[in-house]
Amino acid sequence: MPKAPRVLRARARLPITTLLLDVSKGCPAGGIDLRLEMSKGGEDGPSVGEIDIGKYCHGGFFLYVSIVFEIKETQKWEHFHVPLLLSPFSITAYRGS
Repeated sequence: MPKAPRVLRARARLPITTLLLDVSKGCPAGGIDLRLEMSKGGEDGPSVGEIDIGKYCHGGFFLYVSIVFEIKETQKWEHFHVPLLLSPFSITAYRGS
């Protein structure tokens, strides 16, 4: 007997989002390059986001920041919002809602 086709669950929104806020100016930080990588092969593993903030915070201390986090198989349908708060001399990242 043939197997029934698998039904793929559609996403209502992107699985990973971010917002970059410049806390020294009190506004969103625009024009920043962001790169997201995910592990391959279906294994649990880290996702890496690299954010080039050196072009935005001229004369600041940080040139870029890498944020590494893990999405487990049991979390694959969850939404991950990872905001980044930045200023010329500080960076804070957290899992938002």
